[in-house]
Amino acid sequence: AANGEKQKAAMNSFNDTEIMALICCHDILLFFVNIDSPREQQKYLVALIEHLFTLLPPQATVVTLYDVGCVLACSLSKFKILPPEIVSHLHFVTTAMHAYGHELACQLVHNPWMCIGLGLSDGEGTEHLL
Repeated sequence: AANGEKQKAAMNSFNDTEIMALICCHDILLFFVNIDSPREQQKYLVALIEHLFTLLPPQATVVTLYDVGCVLACSLSKFKILPPEIVSHLHFVTTAMHAYGHELACQLVHNPWMCIGLGLSDGEGTEHLL
């Protein structure tokens, strides 16, 4: 029988132990960043979004599905983290699995299945990358 407590490799020998990825609506990897601090932080998604917008035409609109998309949307509205020309073309949605853990008011605004144009996208594509 398998030993669930046995570690297959010593993790301290790897430089990259966590990554955050940006994928398209077809779940194809576009970019990823190395997470160099404990836990996911907003700065990683901000860096990915900033890089994405350097490659898009200025009139492009981007919908970002993120576990706590509502929190990042709030941060961007309160603080000048990204330039206004990027923020005005961004729409944040919470991934379907995480949406139901949020308050009803948040679910009505940020649930992907409540947003026009997203179809049945659930935003969980990055969970299937590795």
